[in-house]
Amino acid sequence: MDYERALKLVVDSFGDGKIARHCIATSKKAVEIAEKIKANGHEVDLELVKVGALLHDIGRARTHDIEHNYEGSVMLRELGFEELARAVERHGANIFEVMHPKEMTLEEKIIYIADKLTEEDEYVNLDERFRKVVERRKKHGKIDEIRQIEKAIKITKEIEEEINKLAEGANKQ
Repeated sequence: MDYERALKLVVDSFGDGKIARHCIATSKKAVEIAEKIKANGHEVDLELVKVGALLHDIGRARTHDIEHNYEGSVMLRELGFEELARAVERHGANIFEVMHPKEMTLEEKIIYIADKLTEEDEYVNLDERFRKVVERRKKHGKIDEIRQIEKAIKITKEIEEEINKLAEGANKQ
């Protein structure tokens, strides 16, 4: 799926509301990160990063639950986009309940981190983002989701450190 088709899917699903703006901002952040990593000599599929990040929250068209990443992956598999489906599935903090981050591709990690660095359509640091996410979950009494998120914080910081090293030029191949 190309970017224009993905953008149409996002706009058709969310209009120009905050979810659509978040998806667009996340895509921009993901591309910014991926371009830095690519400029440092690492292989990165920029189109997968751009489109995957744009579609990362498409599952919210069906549910606003923490499991929206799985719902989005189902939607994309139904359309025949397996690689995008995996990237969307793996952007959620709940993914670490079933897999280790070493199983994620570089593109999936970039999308994951770009999402965590984007609060609505503003760029934030991880601590701020997770603080706001936990506050929202507490407000709605979603204690199980808070446990999943708290477990993911340490892993997320490790992924961010790995991505930052690649973007800053460390570990050149």
